[in-house]
Amino acid sequence: MRMMTIGERAGKLTRDEAELLDRYADGVPMDVLASEMQSRFDDVERTITALVSNNRNLARSLVAEWEKSHGDANPESSDTIAALISRAVQTGQARLVTAADRISDLVEELEAQLKAYEAERSLREEQERLEARLAEIREQLGVKRRSGSAVDSKAVRAWAKENGVECPALGRVPAAVVEAFNQAQAGPSVAGDERG
Repeated sequence: MRMMTIGERAGKLTRDEAELLDRYADGVPMDVLASEMQSRFDDVERTITALVSNNRNLARSLVAEWEKSHGDANPESSDTIAALISRAVQTGQARLVTAADRISDLVEELEAQLKAYEAERSLREEQERLEARLAEIREQLGVKRRSGSAVDSKAVRAWAKENGVECPALGRVPAAVVEAFNQAQAGPSVAGDERG
């Protein structure tokens, strides 16, 4: 029996299943999903297991394919909501107008929350990218520092102590001390070798 492709599987998803998988792929625990969807935990778990075998990456792939075939946002749904609100307001019935106002407010709140979520998600992705780049740069700088620093600080400090040169016991060895150490290790200078 031939296995269905991701695209074929995504094509069979309902909007509710796609939304469930989207939230699951974002790391939302199943008990929270059950509460949000006003469903039993067993039903949510059974659905997720049947659709993606509890694989968040597969869920993410299915949702991406589903969104490609259905569009990121379903304009038909937003048109339907706007039409319902409009029809309710046109009735003039206080109860329906009040409900339409509440729904309109909820839609605005939802849009604002989605916009904030998407902005935060984008910033977090950028932060992760920059942190990875910073780690690369730090590694490169660390390599340069290690390769450029051939001085054994313990040996320099021991030499400084033996020769009465002031050198801190901790921290960075001053460049002047390193230079004096290097000159001492190189032996007598050419000027010192001249014998008259």
